[in-house]
Amino acid sequence: MPGIDISTLHLSQVVDDPGSPVSLFDRPENKAIFEPYIHQVRQALRQGPHDKSDGSFVYNSAGKIVKKRAQVFLARSEVFLGKALVHFCKTIGVPPRAWQIGEFLFRAAGQYDRNVRLLNGITAYIGNPKAKQKDLLVYNSFWALVPYLGLIFIIYLGVYRPVEIEVLDDLDIPTEEHKHYIFVHMTKQKTLSSYAYSPTKSNSLLKGVEDSVIPFEARALRHIFTAIIEQQFPPLDVPADNSESVVSSQGQHDLRVTKKGWYARDQIQRSTGLSVGSRNRQLGIGQTLQAWLGFVPASYEYSYYGNRRNVANIEENKRYALDLARSLILQGDYCVADGDQSTRKSRVAELMTLKPFLTGRKVSDILATNSKAPIDPSAIDCRCP
Repeated sequence: MPGIDISTLHLSQVVDDPGSPVSLFDRPENKAIFEPYIHQVRQALRQGPHDKSDGSFVYNSAGKIVKKRAQVFLARSEVFLGKALVHFCKTIGVPPRAWQIGEFLFRAAGQYDRNVRLLNGITAYIGNPKAKQKDLLVYNSFWALVPYLGLIFIIYLGVYRPVEIEVLDDLDIPTEEHKHYIFVHMTKQKTLSSYAYSPTKSNSLLKGVEDSVIPFEARALRHIFTAIIEQQFPPLDVPADNSESVVSSQGQHDLRVTKKGWYARDQIQRSTGLSVGSRNRQLGIGQTLQAWLGFVPASYEYSYYGNRRNVANIEENKRYALDLARSLILQGDYCVADGDQSTRKSRVAELMTLKPFLTGRKVSDILATNSKAPIDPSAIDCRCP
């Protein structure tokens, strides 16, 4: 928008307490930050004495709203919301269900708490979506936003949304839902119809046009990104809080679903890194995916909560394993490189039975011995005869 400079507004300036029900947009210290920018937007929408008739103003020089101009302004806002929704869902890990997207709140409404929070002034995230079960209010699922998208969301909701509400009020369009829900229509809806996005609207945006990136509805995207994470980042999908896998938690599935194999799973390697909570592990999934997609550098530490071991780390471990195997074979430890084809074949079969490469040569040999008598480890020799 012309005449507006938001280059000095940074995420680190915004204050939030993730454990508080109070929206970050209602905190006095944040309101003080947003207000100068809100004033800039208001001024940009008002026709000045030297503005041409084709300018970006919504209110004329007399302060009266120009309906057609206001509709153009609001239509652009809704285009922005649609693009933000798509970018969010395709960069966070296992995305929410279509009906949950339209229910996301940046300010509490009724019995439901806000979904938008800021962690340590670094990571903006959306969490605790509404649950589909009657006996459960919300899910313990969380999604970290790409850093620049988190800043965009906060600028939009903190600076532009208050001005949009003023414009909507002047057009006699109800604004109660615009004060709470992130994704809302900016055009007048039928009487008693909700302004929050419906599942149909969300899916339509996600499918996009024919050449869109991964043009699928939310249901298909959930399967696709589950498969991507399990294939590319298996160490991320370790049990959270000693119960469910992190992908299952983010995908809002419990162990009963996982064990039934509704989401195909391989044997997942357990992480040996720092133990962190389920929420932070889920945020780490999104952050790893964002680095993998190239939205941030792989080494960009915008949050220390992400336990990121991406495909590059796994490939490094593979190279180490192959180098070690090559050394064991060529230096004679496993006696595979020497002898004729029949000898090598026999030795390979023996190695596959004992599997010393899994537990160590001495341990494997001891386990393969039927004798109950104590065995002197020094007597075990796997060298070539």
